[in-house]
Amino acid sequence: MKKPLLILLLLATTRLFAQTNPITAITITLPTNPDAFAGNWGNAASVFTISASARLTGGRIDPSVEESKILVIIKKNGAKICGSYASTNAPATKFRTASREWNGAEAIALLGKGCSLAPGDYELSVQFFAGGAKPVALSEEKIKPFTIRGNDQQAYQPPQPVVPATSTALVEADIKKPIIFRWTPVIPKPATPVIYRLKIWQLTQGQNGPQAIKANQPILTKDVDNITEAVITNIITGPCKPPYLCSFVWNVQALSRDGKPLGGNNGISESFAFGVKQDARR
Repeated sequence: MKKPLLILLLLATTRLFAQTNPITAITITLPTNPDAFAGNWGNAASVFTISASARLTGGRIDPSVEESKILVIIKKNGAKICGSYASTNAPATKFRTASREWNGAEAIALLGKGCSLAPGDYELSVQFFAGGAKPVALSEEKIKPFTIRGNDQQAYQPPQPVVPATSTALVEADIKKPIIFRWTPVIPKPATPVIYRLKIWQLTQGQNGPQAIKANQPILTKDVDNITEAVITNIITGPCKPPYLCSFVWNVQALSRDGKPLGGNNGISESFAFGVKQDARR
C-alpha cells in the first residue's frame, strides 16, 4: 500500500504546485504564415504577441514576479535552435500590474536575435523564472507549434502598382522628364531580398492594355534590388505617330534571387495604364 500512497502524494504535490504558479494564463500569438526570418514577426503586417497574468496575493503581485525573467526560445524536435538567452540571463519581465503583454518588436527582442528558419515544423517556448544563480520556474512552459513554409508554399501577396496611377494623363513635357514608378512590396516580407522587374509597353492603334502586353515587346524592362520604386527617363524619344499611341501600360513582377516568382499570378501585379494628353496650344 505504501507505493500507491506515495504516487498519490506526488501527484497531489504536482497539482498544488501547478495551481500556485505565480505566473499563469500564458498566451502566444504568431502570424498565420510566419516569415522564415523571425526578426520580421514584429512588423505591422505580421505581429508576434506574448501575454501572461500574475497571481495576486492580498491584492499585490508577488515580489518574485516583479523580479522575474522571461525565457523565449524556438525549438525543433525538442532541441533549442534559436534564442540568445537561458534561464539564468533571460530578459526581465518588468511585471508591474496583474497582466503583461509583449508586442511586435518588444516580443522579438525576447529572442535576442532574428533567426532564419528553414522550412519545417517548430515550437515557440515561453517560460518564466525567478532570478538568481539557480533559477526557479514561476510558470509552466507554454509551447506554440508553428510551421515555416518553403518558397513554393508561402502565401505571398504579389506587389501592386501605385504610381503612375491607372488612367493618369501626363502632359507632353512630363513624358520627357524622369518618371517615378512606385509599387507595394511583397507581403509578408521574404527572408531574402526581392528582385522587382518593372516592364512598360506602348500601345498601338486598336489595342488595349492586355492586348499590348500579350502582343508587343516591352519598350523597357528594368530590375531593381529590394526597393519598391524606379526612376525612368526617356520612355519615348520622339513624337507618338500612328500606328504608335502615346498610351502605355506597366506592371511589376516579384522574383526571388534564383528567379522564382513570389506570390500569385506568377508574382506579377495587375497592370496600370497611363497616357499623354496633347498640348492644347497645338
